[in-house]
Amino acid sequence: MPSGLVLDGELLVLNSDGVMDFGALQRRAAATAPRTVRTLARAYPAYLVAFDVLQVDGRSIMAAPWERRRALLESLFADHALAPPWTPCPSTRDLAVAREWLATAAPGAHPWQGARFSPGWGRGGEVLDMTLVAPERVAEVSVDTAQNRGVWRHPVRLVRLRLDMPPDDVETFRA
Repeated sequence: MPSGLVLDGELLVLNSDGVMDFGALQRRAAATAPRTVRTLARAYPAYLVAFDVLQVDGRSIMAAPWERRRALLESLFADHALAPPWTPCPSTRDLAVAREWLATAAPGAHPWQGARFSPGWGRGGEVLDMTLVAPERVAEVSVDTAQNRGVWRHPVRLVRLRLDMPPDDVETFRA
């Protein structure tokens, strides 16, 4: 890999059913005894899913258009013959494919319509009110289907604010 390269990604561990398992990742991260580390590594192989290229040669390229950074990410995988455990995050501009991914990650209407949130990650009795609003800023998010014992680990995670993009420039999922 090139010197000074910084990727944005997430380390994932899959269980025997091929489903992301945050608990197994935590067990691997907490293990310190060499024998336990080797045993867990065999039982729960880790994968790095790369989302974006943030730096090349020690210089930030975050201001570059996403399409350029994505092309660079894909060329890094091709040029260096990277294979699992290195994995590029899937990406598409195909509306039908994007809808299928969204339906898998957040089935139904708006994924948060009627949802109830707790400020304590489900602990305590307090519930936060939620109001859907018209966007004034664009935020890049990461969406996955990671669950831990049937509870969403982080269905949507903020990656960064996109101050370079007005809301009208965001492609919608409408036909």
